Amino acid sequence: MANKRPIGDHSDEKFGDGFSRYCIASLIIESKSWDDLIVKLKEINLKTNYQNLLYQEFKFYNCILIVEQKLCNLLEKLDLAKNPKEIKGIKTYLTEKLKRYRAIKNIEDAKAILDKEAENDDSDLLVPHILFYVCGLSLGDLIYLMREMTDDFVGRKKILDKLQEFNDYRTDIIHNLLSSRINIKNQIENGIELGIELEKLLDLKN
Repeated sequence: MANKRPIGDHSDEKFGDGFSRYCIASLIIESKSWDDLIVKLKEINLKTNYQNLLYQEFKFYNCILIVEQKLCNLLEKLDLAKNPKEIKGIKTYLTEKLKRYRAIKNIEDAKAILDKEAENDDSDLLVPHILFYVCGLSLGDLIYLMREMTDDFVGRKKILDKLQEFNDYRTDIIHNLLSSRINIKNQIENGIELGIELEKLLDLKN
């Protein structure tokens, strides 16, 4: 789905926050433990409380894990495999994704792999093993499947809108962490809040 959000203006303050966060990346990957990292952070005496910020980042990544799994469960429970028209579209989509993700030259080979991994059972096409491991789908791909391949149900639009917003936060936090155009602290806080809300929404539907 196209990103319709406007491109923000440059901010020196946001640039400073992003660059400061970039500067501790090496400390993070070189540290042997969380305690070791905290000691190193205290030694360089930064203004930002990175101990708290890094925990919030970690918390958001776990929100992503939960939302992806619960959305996958929802797709499976919607019984899309019972509709021949829907299952045809799903198989075509997954086959193309698998072909690109696994760098398979022949589409027929991709189909054969998908059938083998699903044990020729269309009802198993929407399990985490197929969606994530075999086909390499992202959260955005799961949102596409729900938007394009599911019939309307109570709360569907609300869930889709919030999923798209959550995915925008995911993109910002994973790919735009160092950007001068966004307030990453606010994005993380909003992402966590929305992730918690989505966990409950997806549970209610399940």
